[in-house]
Amino acid sequence: MPNAARLFILAALPMAVVACAPSGQTSASAAADAAASRPERRCFQSSQVSNFRAADETLYVKVGLRDVYQATVFGGCRDLDSAFRIAVVSSDGGSSLCVGDPITVAAPGQAAPSEVCRARLERQLTAEQVAALPARLRP
Repeated sequence: MPNAARLFILAALPMAVVACAPSGQTSASAAADAAASRPERRCFQSSQVSNFRAADETLYVKVGLRDVYQATVFGGCRDLDSAFRIAVVSSDGGSSLCVGDPITVAAPGQAAPSEVCRARLERQLTAEQVAALPARLRP
C-alpha cells in the first residue's frame, strides 16, 4: 500500500470514531438517565415476612407492618392455601428477596411432611391494590 493511502486511512480513522460516538450526551449522563428510567428494585429479607394469604397459584406476602408482595406459585402447592405458616427463601440461597427473582416457598403440609414450591416474586402492591383485594386474600 502506498504511503499516501496509509496517511489517508490514518487521517480518516478519528473521524470514523467520532461519527460513532453518541451525540449530545456524555456516557456518564446517558448512564444516569438510563438508571433514572428503571424502576427501583424492591427487596426484603425473608425474616421480615409477617403474614401471608394464598389462593390457587397466587401468594400474597406481608412484609413488616404494611408492605405486601405478590408471587406466582408454579406447580401444585396443594396445602399452601390452608397452611398456618410458611417459609419464603431465595432460590439462590441468599436471604434477600427481590421483585423478579425466583423464590422457594415451604409450608408444613397435611398430605406430606413439608410442601416445597417454586415461585416468582412478581411485584410489590400499592396501598390501593391491597385495599382492593378481597378480605380473605388480604394478609
